[in-house]
Amino acid sequence: MIMVTVYEMDYNEDKQVQYVRTDEQVICSVCDCEVLIKKGWRRRTLILINDEELVLMVRRVKCKGCNKTHHVLPDIIVPYKRHDLETIEKIVLHNQNETVCEESVINRIKTWWRRLLLYATMLQSSKQIQFPAPSKPQLSTIVRILVNANLWPGTRIALGFG
Repeated sequence: MIMVTVYEMDYNEDKQVQYVRTDEQVICSVCDCEVLIKKGWRRRTLILINDEELVLMVRRVKCKGCNKTHHVLPDIIVPYKRHDLETIEKIVLHNQNETVCEESVINRIKTWWRRLLLYATMLQSSKQIQFPAPSKPQLSTIVRILVNANLWPGTRIALGFG
């Protein structure tokens, strides 16, 4: 995965999807190679804060250096989560009354957040990553840094769910 912050969404009326396009320089999160070849698109559905679904087409790229295939994700996506970043941020900041999520979803997201913070703190204390100055970085900052450093816990086991 590669996370980008500068992108455009182009709506395709025939397919009823938003194509996520970026001119931002993307670098392989595994080997730091800058030569990535476009390999198509992947459909990704997000549940927005108002409970609407947004269907995105995210770019797939293949690294010439390590031969890994990556998805180029916009910063509104939290990898492996169904809800968008805004919804998850509201929940972790205890503003869940501004969302339309069920209580069980809210509880799962809060548990996931506590474990992600613990994981990020462990990585920072072992000097594998470095967060900007604030003592409590925001969700969006943590997501972007972990994804682009190839340290995103991609399995349930990584955060103790297995």
